[in-house]
Amino acid sequence: MSYTEVIKATDATALVERTHKMSGPQQMFREIPVNAAQAGANELRVDAAWGIVEQGGRYFASFEDDGEGMTPSQMPQFLNQFGGSGRTIGVADDNFGVGFKTATWPVNEAGVVILTLRNGITSMMWCWRDPITGSLGARGLIDSHTFGDNYDDAVAESGSPTVLVLESPHSDWEEMIIGGIDWMKVMPQWIKDAGHGTAFILMGDGESDTYETYGYDKNPTKYTAMKEMSKRFWSFDLDVKVRSFTNWSSRSSWPAVRPAETAMWRKVVTTMDHVYGSDIVTHSGSVELTASTVAATVEWFLFDQPRERGSQSGDRISHPFRAVTHTAHDGIVEMLDMKSGVAKDVSPFVGPRTVARNIGIIVTPTGGNVFIDGSRTVLRHQREDGITAEMPWDEWAAEFRHKLPTEIQALVDAHYAETSSPGEVTAEERQRFGQRFLAFLRGTTTRLRPDIDGTTTGSLEVDPTSVGRDTTHTDRPPRKRRKHDADNSTVRPGTNQRASERPRSVDLPEPHWEPAGEFDPGCAVRYDPTDHKVFLNSEHFFVEQTDAYIADRYKDETADEVARRILAVKNAMLTNVMLGTAFAIGNSRKHPEQTELLSSVGLTSLLADIRGNMAEGMALYGQENQRRNA
Repeated sequence: MSYTEVIKATDATALVERTHKMSGPQQMFREIPVNAAQAGANELRVDAAWGIVEQGGRYFASFEDDGEGMTPSQMPQFLNQFGGSGRTIGVADDNFGVGFKTATWPVNEAGVVILTLRNGITSMMWCWRDPITGSLGARGLIDSHTFGDNYDDAVAESGSPTVLVLESPHSDWEEMIIGGIDWMKVMPQWIKDAGHGTAFILMGDGESDTYETYGYDKNPTKYTAMKEMSKRFWSFDLDVKVRSFTNWSSRSSWPAVRPAETAMWRKVVTTMDHVYGSDIVTHSGSVELTASTVAATVEWFLFDQPRERGSQSGDRISHPFRAVTHTAHDGIVEMLDMKSGVAKDVSPFVGPRTVARNIGIIVTPTGGNVFIDGSRTVLRHQREDGITAEMPWDEWAAEFRHKLPTEIQALVDAHYAETSSPGEVTAEERQRFGQRFLAFLRGTTTRLRPDIDGTTTGSLEVDPTSVGRDTTHTDRPPRKRRKHDADNSTVRPGTNQRASERPRSVDLPEPHWEPAGEFDPGCAVRYDPTDHKVFLNSEHFFVEQTDAYIADRYKDETADEVARRILAVKNAMLTNVMLGTAFAIGNSRKHPEQTELLSSVGLTSLLADIRGNMAEGMALYGQENQRRNA
């Protein structure tokens, strides 16, 4: 028979701390409900550990559930098992709180006390950072000083000197004082009444209250726990509530004894309850996304009024928001990649930020190999080539815009009806913006010919071979002629190119605006070689994002001034497209096999490059190549 030595972690403390850094202490508000659900709980409470309040005057946070609890023999498993049963992290039962441990232990130097009741036996474990070695582990609770002649009996009952059985049919001690607290009086009465359950008590630094800070929050409010859980869960079947003191900001007015069973509770409202259970949403619907790398369903919500800058929504998620959902456990749907309270995170789906402030977006993947990453904060998917990738937010946003619901489209139309329509670029503006655009052209063009005076389209001398090389020093003297240079062939100043190989000048195309209906889906630019004209999509999100950004940045200026700024930027975009198209024409002459740049997708990609939005542009360019190769 073969023998295998099981791998054991040599430095679990480093592993816990590294995982903690990946997810952060707020992650406890995701892990606690998931762990409670996996333990079969119906109710979860966030309360103060009143047994400690009454004995020592400290308000330590206690997370309590009526799940099945743990036996004394399972407590060491809770300490040592990292990854549970080997099933996928985040969906496996019996994972013994792996996420809760990594989220809470590093920020609670004095430890986390676990009180658990199962089969009529109440057990205790104190996980902490050893003050001498600095290692994370379980504090020894059974010693000869405390138990004397009962030491062996105490160890035998729990099976470990780190697990103390507080109450059982066999224990006969009336009190158990550790750290100045009789822990037999700390187990919540409602768990005793249920006959099973667990309480996790955050000890912080041992002196400061954790009920308001939860061990990490330096600017707590009475809504901290509720809001953190609300923005992490789309829905759950648990009854979750938080004890919220009436005079939260006045520490001296907090109750000195346990309040009445029904006093001061606030129910945690999930995001689904928030949007569907109130009158703040005027319209909602869903859109199926089938063309993206990962198929998905988008649920969208239109709020009755935009969120004011800097406003808070108390115990609810702030809008606008966008997130992707994942079913972590039966009855629990969590939200990941959450972005809330900032319009720029939603505007890729709808366009102008002024409209985005009214919108909530929830994406539920319906296809692909989707899973939660190790930090349990980000959803990823595995591509067909086996590579792990982030969720395709750009693709989702682009497809959603093409299928924009009529209610949202009406807001977009109203937004642009209030702004100046794009004007034709004047000769002076073309010349001015053309000069500013030279910075981009350094790697792809040699120079703007001097005969561009604004009265004609002018011309652009394009050198595709100079891509990636600085060609700005065109005024330096030519290099000396080399023996192998051809007769009557000189070298262009600042390059290694012979005059016979110089690219021809390209007439600048005439730029115009057109509505979206004249363009291929998702495209911002199209070129008409017959009339040598280039058209820019006036309704494309490139343009809309620019409008929203200018309007938001200069919101304190008059409407006329903002409109003037928007018009100037749009004229600059016309010039950029005009020059970029001229480059693409020159490139196609030099390399006839590279005509894709002159396609609508190719020119849109080039415009995306100009805007500093390479990801969006190259995604469009890649889709066009796939279509051509199909």
